[in-house]
Amino acid sequence: WARSGGGWAASPQAVLKGHSRGVRGGVFVGEQLVATGADDATLRVWGVVNGGEIARVDLAEVVRE
Repeated sequence: WARSGGGWAASPQAVLKGHSRGVRGGVFVGEQLVATGADDATLRVWGVVNGGEIARVDLAEVVRE
């Protein structure tokens, strides 16, 4: 998504590669980070600018929401 005129435009700017199973949800953390949770039982934090993975947390169960 790209910031445009005070909102977000529905135009993909990067592909975040790393989860091995389906992503259940994602949330912007400020303007520089995105956090995602997935069926591979991981929570990941990504940099918005380059799409690179910044952090990974292995969970005991899959992310439900």
